[in-house]
Amino acid sequence: MREISICVPVYKMKNNLCEKFLVEYLSHLMYQTFKNFDVIVSDQSEDDNLKKICDAFSHVLDIKHIKNTSGIKNAANNVNHAVKNSTGKIVKLLYVDDFFVDPKALEKIKNAFDANPEQKWLIAGFINSNQERTHFYNSRMPRYDQTFVNGDNSTGNPSNYSIRRECAIEMDENLFWVVDGEYFYRSYYHYGLPIMIPEIMVCFREHDDSKFLDPKFQELDIKERKYCVDKFSRNVEHKLI
Repeated sequence: MREISICVPVYKMKNNLCEKFLVEYLSHLMYQTFKNFDVIVSDQSEDDNLKKICDAFSHVLDIKHIKNTSGIKNAANNVNHAVKNSTGKIVKLLYVDDFFVDPKALEKIKNAFDANPEQKWLIAGFINSNQERTHFYNSRMPRYDQTFVNGDNSTGNPSNYSIRRECAIEMDENLFWVVDGEYFYRSYYHYGLPIMIPEIMVCFREHDDSKFLDPKFQELDIKERKYCVDKFSRNVEHKLI
C-alpha cells in the first residue's frame, strides 16, 4: 500500500489535448521529492491512446490505468471511479490539465496530515496559468468560507484537494457546474475545517476544451444551486467511497 494515491480522471479532448497533458502530467510527477505514491488513472476515452502513455511511464511510476466503462460521461463519475480504485492512505486529486508547481508538494501534504491527525482533508495555495504555461496569474492562499464555491474562488478546484482514504466522499454525479463547490462544502459539512497549507502547490490550467467554457454548463448554475440548497436543507447522507 502506498502512502498517497494520486487520482486523475481522463477523457477524450479535442485536438488530442488530453494526450499532451497526460505526458506533461506524468513527467512532472517524476520530480516530486516524495516517492511513496501511485497514480490511479480512470479513463473514459474509447481508444487506447491514454493507456499507451501510461504504459510508457510504468517503468518509472507506479501507475494503475483503469478503463471507466460506466457510460456516464461526467467528471464526478470519473473522479469516483478513480478514488474507488485507490489504496493509498491519502487520496490526492489532481486533474490531468493541472499540475504541481512545488516539487515538494506531496512531501508537504504527507507531513501536514501527520501533524494534524484529527483533521480529515486538506487544501493549499494555488495559481492559474494559460494553456501553454507561459503566463501565470491569480495566485491565492487557501481559505474556506463555508459557501458553495466553484471556478475562480478562494478554495480552488478539486486539484487542490486531498483527503484521508477512509474518509473519502463520493462526488455528487447529479451535478456538473457546481460539483466542485458542493464537494468542498460536503467535506466541511461532515469533517469540519480542512488542513490549510499557506503555500502555492498546484496550478489550474486554462485550456480550449475546458467544460467551464461551455455555455450549456454555465446555464445550469441557478438550477444546481437550488438543488444544493434543497439537499442541505435536510440531513445529508454521509456516503463514503
